[in-house]
Amino acid sequence: MAEVLSALIVKAEQCSYIKGLKPSRSSPTVSHLQFDDDTVLFLDEGLKINFAKSAVAGINLNSQAIEEIASYLGCQHVSFPMSYLSLPLGCGIPKAALWDPVVECIERKLASWKKKYLSLGGQIMLIKAGIG
Repeated sequence: MAEVLSALIVKAEQCSYIKGLKPSRSSPTVSHLQFDDDTVLFLDEGLKINFAKSAVAGINLNSQAIEEIASYLGCQHVSFPMSYLSLPLGCGIPKAALWDPVVECIERKLASWKKKYLSLGGQIMLIKAGIG
């Protein structure tokens, strides 16, 4: 069954119904990988990875291996602790102070939201609740 699915995927790619991905500029196109009864599809949906803005970080890898991977992909390498989507990532138990930037950002957004969607009476009630 896997061989039939693979043949159908290859035929669909040859007929330009689907387009596989190129893992790097110099590599061949990959449309799918199969192992045992699993199939993973790699389809080009028109989205491109901006490798200049991308980074590689490794866990339990030596720095030379991470540098080689980053060089192959054409991106930078970083180490932990770091931030991802403005959230702190690191090794060990996070300290409460690590979350201060996130809490401040949410507080700013909530303040804007409250001002935009609460009536004047609702805003006054919120201020009184905060003072009291």
